[in-house]
Amino acid sequence: MTEIFDHLRYRTNGRDNDLKDQLMNSGGRSMYTSSFIQNEIINTFGHLIQSQVVRNVRKSIFYFVLADETTDISQIEQFSLCVQYVEGHSYKIREDFLTFVPVYDVTGAGLANTVLETLSVLGLDLKKMRGQGYDGAATMRGQFRGVQASIKEKLPLALYTHCSSHSIKEKLPLALYTHCSSHSLNLCLSDTSNIPSIRNCMGVIKEVCRFFHMSAKRTEILKSMISDCCPEQKKNKLISLCETRWVERHVSVLLFKDILEPIPLSLLKIEEESSDSAPKAHALSSYISQFQFLVNLFVLSRTLSTTHNLSEKLQKKHIDLSEAIANVTSVLDLLSKQRVNANDNFKTLYAQVKEIASKLDIKEEIPRICRLQTARNNVPYSTEEEYYRRAVYVPYLDDFCNSLKERFESHKETVASLQHILPQFCTKTHFYPLEAAFNFYKEDLSHKEVVQSEFMLWKEKWSQEKSENLPKTAISSLEKCDKTFFSNIYILLKLLAVLPVSVATVERSFSNLRRLKTYLRNTTSESRLNGLALLSIHRDIKIRDEEVLDKFASVPRNLDFVL
Repeated sequence: MTEIFDHLRYRTNGRDNDLKDQLMNSGGRSMYTSSFIQNEIINTFGHLIQSQVVRNVRKSIFYFVLADETTDISQIEQFSLCVQYVEGHSYKIREDFLTFVPVYDVTGAGLANTVLETLSVLGLDLKKMRGQGYDGAATMRGQFRGVQASIKEKLPLALYTHCSSHSIKEKLPLALYTHCSSHSLNLCLSDTSNIPSIRNCMGVIKEVCRFFHMSAKRTEILKSMISDCCPEQKKNKLISLCETRWVERHVSVLLFKDILEPIPLSLLKIEEESSDSAPKAHALSSYISQFQFLVNLFVLSRTLSTTHNLSEKLQKKHIDLSEAIANVTSVLDLLSKQRVNANDNFKTLYAQVKEIASKLDIKEEIPRICRLQTARNNVPYSTEEEYYRRAVYVPYLDDFCNSLKERFESHKETVASLQHILPQFCTKTHFYPLEAAFNFYKEDLSHKEVVQSEFMLWKEKWSQEKSENLPKTAISSLEKCDKTFFSNIYILLKLLAVLPVSVATVERSFSNLRRLKTYLRNTTSESRLNGLALLSIHRDIKIRDEEVLDKFASVPRNLDFVL
């Protein structure tokens, strides 16, 4: 925006007399090229984009809130607010950024008030909020004082019957809380990293990456070794293990394994040529050259390769919760089968470890074991392969599978009843499994007998189709649903479609925040920041020049912009 006004001044000082006459026709007092006008035009664009998003949400009826907070370069807590809804005309799941709000009360109640007040100011109906999606921080997900709990206290409640035999009724909030699936997977991977040998392996990989990244000379040595030993390898440097982006950790570990041969050679060369870095290079080389490290690396790489696609999938925008749970279940089933066939699977993996060990001239051995050292993993064994299988591979698989089941149990409970509205489930069941969802969303639906009859018609519609032709997701089912004939089914499908899967959109807004508010632009005002953020994020929303000019001209000006 600043470049545009600089260009206007340049043209005015040049030979463009028409432009000069237009800008100078009030004696140079109303050129409309000042920083205030720039901010006003940016705010106008931002307001029009924000209004368009709000209109889209209203048309969708129900929406879910996604939120998180971070600290910007000025040490101001910025609360990012996004909404998830189903776009009416295209039947796509939309996750749209709304605004950044500076917050000073970062308690659960304070952030909850910020969410509700901001949504009200923007013109969204709080009674139509049907869910909340946050990360796993205690401030956000706390059951008593977290944001989700505070919002539930202030929103409408549904009279929910949860025990048909005793007719027990209680009032539950309609704004369900869903823990970000991507964060849940990251926590599963983090939990399994608590196994000492795996944790140490991750630590060594992190230190090796940091060692090479801290020096351009060391990086060049590694690049040279990679080109000599692995000429087919496209990547010529290591990728750091990011603390928050676990997808990058997947890539980092897999790449480390692929270029394992050049790394010790590079460390050895650095040890011989550099006196300052020699001790560190020697220590890292010694640990990498242990057979135990190779086993841990291959075990870690095998599991991360299984969860890599899942980690990427859970961050996509166009995915509903039932599809996410199905993908998690598929990964869990595969890992469970690997656990059942642990002997055969590890035998193949161990053969690969021995092969790379022979290339690197590393002796096959186990850590020193002493009967009195109870802190060490002193499992009984007859061969080295059996030791590593029982001490590393099996415990790692067990911990990861148990963590997946535990972390995603709440997600399954959320979608358990509602997913029976999908054609692939409704053709195999009756109305009873869906009754819990009906009781919960009773206020949004018609009379129970009407909904039950509608469900039977919906079931009859799909029972004549082949199983491979049945829609598998809420969005694909919505596209085939006649909302006038199946009005209640349409509502339930829409509710299922917008249950939040992840808060990746909020995290992406933080990336935009860091690009917009930098060290050199740390005094950017909130209104300018929000305008620029909306322009940067919502590039798919087209705003006509006439709309901007009409809104700009609606305020009294020195020049008459209205023709």
